[in-house]
Amino acid sequence: DEYGWAVDGEHCARWHAGLAEAWGTSWPCTEIDSKQASQRSKQVANSERALSEDIVVGVAVDLNGRKLHFSTNGVWDNAPVFGPQDIPTGVSLYPALSLKGRAAFILGPGSYRHGPPPPPAGSFTKDEKWQQWPGTFGG
Repeated sequence: DEYGWAVDGEHCARWHAGLAEAWGTSWPCTEIDSKQASQRSKQVANSERALSEDIVVGVAVDLNGRKLHFSTNGVWDNAPVFGPQDIPTGVSLYPALSLKGRAAFILGPGSYRHGPPPPPAGSFTKDEKWQQWPGTFGG
């Protein structure tokens, strides 16, 4: 939708406002045969690809800079996937997830597997940094 921003490493796409654009990250996938594909949703059947291993997707949000950063298995993209040109001033951001299959979520205190991205040059003042829940990896 107009206020949705997402990444899809299975198809190397970033999504916003119902439109897919190229994203330079690919998640490990395998081709699935047509019989398997027909048993899946229409969207997956059209792609004939499925994740071949578990992955960890990380999200870091720079609210002041209006930037969204994503990682795959702890490897952060070199630049924000979405920036101020994509996220209007004054828009409230809420976390959401859409998927088909199984997933596990770590959304609060617990055992994060990976740390936050390095601070972007010039993004934060000397007293600002990425913040995580106290008592967690890097927090």
